[in-house]
Amino acid sequence: MRWWPIVGVFVAFHIFIGFMIWIAELNSEGLDNNPEFISKGIWNAVLTVFSIVTAEARIEAHSPMTLVWLGLLKAGWGIMSMGLTVKVLDSFWEAIMSKSLTDHIVIVGWNKSGERIAKDLDEQNKNIKIFGFGPEVEISEASRESYEKVSSIDGIVMHKDFKRCKSIIVLADDKRAEHRGDSDVDLWVSRVVRRMRKAIEENHQENVHIVAEVRRGANKEIVLEGGADEVICIETFGAELLAHAATKKRISVVFDNLIGTTETSNEIYYDAADLDSYSTFSDALIHFANHRDGLAKTPIGIKREGAILLNPRSDECALEEGDELIVIRMALAAS
Repeated sequence: MRWWPIVGVFVAFHIFIGFMIWIAELNSEGLDNNPEFISKGIWNAVLTVFSIVTAEARIEAHSPMTLVWLGLLKAGWGIMSMGLTVKVLDSFWEAIMSKSLTDHIVIVGWNKSGERIAKDLDEQNKNIKIFGFGPEVEISEASRESYEKVSSIDGIVMHKDFKRCKSIIVLADDKRAEHRGDSDVDLWVSRVVRRMRKAIEENHQENVHIVAEVRRGANKEIVLEGGADEVICIETFGAELLAHAATKKRISVVFDNLIGTTETSNEIYYDAADLDSYSTFSDALIHFANHRDGLAKTPIGIKREGAILLNPRSDECALEEGDELIVIRMALAAS
């Protein structure tokens, strides 16, 4: 909260009233046309403020207009003091609430992925706040209850719901990017992320997780450098992963590792089930754990007649002739 403007207006108001009292008293009894008598008007203004607190003050007035200006002083002082009180209480309450981080999730921007993300978060019983940049967005009635239109990013970072959030999802809002003159929506996302990370640091918010959406995987590094914790290209993973990343930190790294093709990523392959060594999926887990041969490999599912059963249920655990195990192992270990 900035105090100097308020104090400045308060002092200037008293000087103005004091000057007007001096003008009113200028031709009254005991006063002549001398600027030093403005101090008498200011002194009367000070006494008037003091008289609001105590009845001990006595104000000398020789002109009816002096009483008028003194009345305006009292009214103005009362209005300003009430406004100052409200401002102080609002700042105090906001300071308390901003320290209470919750599972509240903020969604910035809106696009066709927004509905799926909002629905998924609702299924996870998460409270959300959606900040969009126009009333004309296509949004369901259920999501509109959490929707609020803002005119700028500054309007978001100054909002109390932003200051209380636990996670932030920044969507690739093509319409907003176009409105701002950005030819590449991913660059707009990067700027939004950078501004929000700065605001989080200024607000001293702790453990706020920022998940951002990009259109092209090649732009992930730009957004990460801007301050995002996770960047997801939905063309690769799908929009639902954005919702999960906001509540399950670093989950996108798991997906990257599973399907990645780098030297350090994991490798997934099929291995024909050895029914002589194990007959159920549970037994296969134990068998692979005891026979690693220096390779970190673990069954994660079954391929059966073209069907893929990941983390199979108990009634699917019995292995059949022709089944293949879906096994994950470290690529470095396999080399």
